[in-house]
Amino acid sequence: MKKILFVLPNLQGGGAERVTLNFIKEIDREQFIPVLFLLKNEGVYFKDIPKNVEVHTALQSGQSVSRNILRIIKKLINVSSSCDLIIGGLELTATYFVALVGKILRKPTIGWVHTNLKYYPSAKNKINKFLIKLFYSDLNRILCVSDGVKDDFRKLYPHIPDHRVIRLYNVFPNQQKDPLDQSKINSNSPIIIGMGRLGHEKGFDLLIQAHAEVIKEGLSHELVILGEGNERGNLEKLIEDLNVNETVKLMGFIDTPSEWLKKTSLFVLSSRFEGFGMVLLEAMSAGVPIVSTRCDGPVEILQEGKFGRLVPVEDSTLLAKEIMQLLSDKDARENYSNLGLERVKDFEPHTIMPQFHQILNEVCSKK
Repeated sequence: MKKILFVLPNLQGGGAERVTLNFIKEIDREQFIPVLFLLKNEGVYFKDIPKNVEVHTALQSGQSVSRNILRIIKKLINVSSSCDLIIGGLELTATYFVALVGKILRKPTIGWVHTNLKYYPSAKNKINKFLIKLFYSDLNRILCVSDGVKDDFRKLYPHIPDHRVIRLYNVFPNQQKDPLDQSKINSNSPIIIGMGRLGHEKGFDLLIQAHAEVIKEGLSHELVILGEGNERGNLEKLIEDLNVNETVKLMGFIDTPSEWLKKTSLFVLSSRFEGFGMVLLEAMSAGVPIVSTRCDGPVEILQEGKFGRLVPVEDSTLLAKEIMQLLSDKDARENYSNLGLERVKDFEPHTIMPQFHQILNEVCSKK
């Protein structure tokens, strides 16, 4: 069996961390032995690490990565020496370490790109531009989570051979499908949910503005946002300024969003950019109809509007219009609910994991 090392910065509440754990959970244990390496021993997903997975950490919570580079490299070299393949589970820092250690040990390496680096602020600074060009050229494969992410990555870094850049959709683990209770939709106060890290890129300010417009039009509903992040203060001020304190709830990080999704009438993704959009699959698996901005992953998941409504990025007025239309159209919501339950199957392990296993075997064979 081949030993596969997955490297992450930490297990904070982000989509890429959950995706990595999903792939570790679903990997074929008859072919591969997954091992997890964290740059820092911190995060909220430790209980989600599958049983019998070996876990290594380089630093404790609160320690600086930039001040402990040699320590991380030394520890990663030690763990990687017994592995057949090293995977950077998140773009930039984790992948730089993977590429460097892979080169030192002459081990095959894979990098994962979960977001469109064309729009990702951190990827635009001079240091990361240099490091991406330096280290990503050494990766045997670069996995992009959507065709949009892949196409822009190839344009940004044309020096990397095309055959090394591959689109691999995220896997959505098998779970109990619990469709939306349609009686919830008929309540006098429908619930709309947005979910994700409270960062500028997620566009929750746009969602709150759209919510305020819908309220102003007289369509009563509540907006619940699940997630935590550095934009909380700005969002709280916006809620106050728009006088929607009574109808908007910032719930913070929620470990079991499925419990909330069962109660909701509509899921809205308001991102300014999005590599994939795992939250859409979570909503669809609960039978919740979707309105989303036209980002890379969501456009592909929703297939240009077949499985949910799409609106332009940065347009809170059109977002409000689509929200009002769906909240007022029970038949449309039920249709999207049923379509979404079918669409989720395209991302389940039986479809995605054979592709992943093939990539692992191809890269390991080049050792």
